[in-house]
Amino acid sequence: MVFSKRSIFFFIFVFGGLFLLYLVFRLFDWRQAVDILKVFSPAKFLIFFSAALFTHSLHAFRHKLILRFYHQNIGFFRILGVRLAGFSLSYLIPSATLAGEPLRGHLLTRFGVDARIGYASVILDKFWELAANFVLMASFLFLSFIGRKISWGIILAVSASTLFYLVVFYFFYSRISRNKGIFSVIFRILKVGRLSGRFNNFEGKILETEKEAASFFRKKRGEFFGVLFLSPLVYFSWLAEIWLLAYFLGVNLGFLEVVLVQFVLGLATLMPVSGGLGFLEAGAAAVFVLLGFQGAGGLSFSILQRIKDLILAAIGLLSFLYFWIKNGIRGGSDNKISPMG
Repeated sequence: MVFSKRSIFFFIFVFGGLFLLYLVFRLFDWRQAVDILKVFSPAKFLIFFSAALFTHSLHAFRHKLILRFYHQNIGFFRILGVRLAGFSLSYLIPSATLAGEPLRGHLLTRFGVDARIGYASVILDKFWELAANFVLMASFLFLSFIGRKISWGIILAVSASTLFYLVVFYFFYSRISRNKGIFSVIFRILKVGRLSGRFNNFEGKILETEKEAASFFRKKRGEFFGVLFLSPLVYFSWLAEIWLLAYFLGVNLGFLEVVLVQFVLGLATLMPVSGGLGFLEAGAAAVFVLLGFQGAGGLSFSILQRIKDLILAAIGLLSFLYFWIKNGIRGGSDNKISPMG
């Protein structure tokens, strides 16, 4: 049996994650982590889960503002359901958090949104997520240099990540604000159009979608400034969520330490493994030890994070099934549906 390069790449990360998971349970006192979880009350978990759901709600509200720019009045709970459905797909399959974006765009078309606008809104939502990432990392780097509370190794790692985000952010914004394509550029570089005429038609659709996204920056209506204001709040909400869980575990993290934990969790989600399996546990345990706390606390932190994510993924899957049954997604119905219906 001959495996493709993609399959080999996937198996390397899967076995790498499983090996890291083995090391975490081997190096750290997993029994102590279990004892910590036993005394973690359901009420505390409910508060933590509510904080996580609030963060996703802010994400959904930002997406709603973007859609309102295009005169698409989709109900908030529908957008939240679409977001959680996309999160579920990204979390459950090895996709480095990207598999859910096409699904979100497709689900919006089921609510009567034009495909170009639906996918453009998802691209813009992802762009503002990237922008907020850059701002947070740059702020963390700046404060680290001033306070000297973090080791130089961490500062250099975050510097490299910040530079990467800056380059991607500048490339994205500079091209889309000048009504030039992004994905279509990659499309042409790879010369996919030579494979089949169908890809040429697909490229045309990509260009139309990118033009719709560019109009959001050129016109700068009220929704633009609303999204600009809301994006940092989304990530501060995520920081508060992380701080809250650590606090409930008896760990009082400072601002820089919370951002460092967020940075590690973000890296784990970028791994092409379902739910960052192994990478999340190893990252959380390692960063807790690095900050002077017990590795068992980091392990229990990662387990609670995973339980929360699995519940959210289950809600997202139920949302998708609901949209599937109610709106005929499998059948690919093109019927226009009332936005608020």
